[in-house]
Amino acid sequence: MRSYITLCEEQALQAADAADAQTAAGESQGVLHGIPMALKDIFWTRGVRTTSGSAIQADFVPDADAAAWERLSGAGALLLGKLNLHEFAYGTTTENPHYGFCRNPWDTDRTAGGSSGGSAAALAIDLTPASLGTDTGGSIRIPAACCGVVGLKPTFGRVSKHGVFPLARTLDHAGPMVRTVRDAALLMNVLAGYDERDAYSAPGPAEDFGRLLGAPVRGMTVGIERSFFHANADDELVDAVLRAAEVLRAAGMRVLEVELPILADIPEAQNITISVEALSVHDAWLKDPSQTYGADVRTRLENGRPFTAIDYAQAQWVRARFKRQLELVHQSADVVLTPVTPFFPPLIGAKTTLAGGRELVVRRNFTRFCNPFNLTGSPAVSVPFGLASGGLPLAVQLIGAALSEAKLLQIAAVLEQAHGSTTPPGFAD
Repeated sequence: MRSYITLCEEQALQAADAADAQTAAGESQGVLHGIPMALKDIFWTRGVRTTSGSAIQADFVPDADAAAWERLSGAGALLLGKLNLHEFAYGTTTENPHYGFCRNPWDTDRTAGGSSGGSAAALAIDLTPASLGTDTGGSIRIPAACCGVVGLKPTFGRVSKHGVFPLARTLDHAGPMVRTVRDAALLMNVLAGYDERDAYSAPGPAEDFGRLLGAPVRGMTVGIERSFFHANADDELVDAVLRAAEVLRAAGMRVLEVELPILADIPEAQNITISVEALSVHDAWLKDPSQTYGADVRTRLENGRPFTAIDYAQAQWVRARFKRQLELVHQSADVVLTPVTPFFPPLIGAKTTLAGGRELVVRRNFTRFCNPFNLTGSPAVSVPFGLASGGLPLAVQLIGAALSEAKLLQIAAVLEQAHGSTTPPGFAD
């Protein structure tokens, strides 16, 4: 699957032996004591190279850990290795020219999604029990949906991005990718918290993100927006959303039609924001002919140059207005329910794919249902929801109000229970 870039075999075995010895002595480092996991190779790991999926940083070995890995390893987690991603996290397919194209374990001719494709593919076939991903326009949720695992994008700033190579600083999120909703809550209990080293870190008290799991959802409301999220999308993916709404209705939730008129302006605002901010990170390297980028990422980065300060300011005004519209929706709807993507994972190398009877450009459309919520910083989760007629995984997306992850996971668990987890054919025990 080409899900890993770097394996930490010797280090992991030594750490496992040490954890066993501590267990035998009645000692424990924490709630993750002895649990192995792998990280998207954009999180710093002390003494282990962190490539960001690039040739430029192929030999970069950090002298410190990312804050997220500090927290996980401090709770006892062991590092299995570093996982493949789209170069510098700037793409949705994990077709990486430097470390190989990551393949989808459900159909190896298809992409695993991106940019956290290695994380999702490894999880789907139990090459790691848990992982971390980053999400700037859907890069946790999209691969999670493509590979049939759970991916949580927390509220912006809830998980520190210190020690994570940036893509677009006001859009970047870090969060857990796991097999179950309960595991997402467990990792969030460890990951969440203020970090003064991250300028965007959100202050707030510690909480138990799993405290509502299993509690009734009766009386809550789920919002459905059709004009944007059901347009130009595969019929089976839209049908999954409607069936998920009925599962929630049967559990006692009210289903409410909602409107978000400014959604039509969001793709342009998102494109301007990510393009300008990504260029600001990479500008010096782009001007240095000795620095090697993959062709697709170089082109994407250079596309940020024509935008002006006025373009960026107008995009931020659209962003502020959309955030306010969504806040008003959440006054009547606890969550909004949408597809994660408008189409199933495309074939590797495909520039276009079919959805809703139309041929759509992959790059322009793959993130269309996810990236609005990077602009708002809202918590959002991709939840597996059974299998499509062709055998690929189905998934739905739930979006909550700021800092509502516990409620979001409570509702996600209801959908998870309706279908349970699945494993790609040929990889089941």
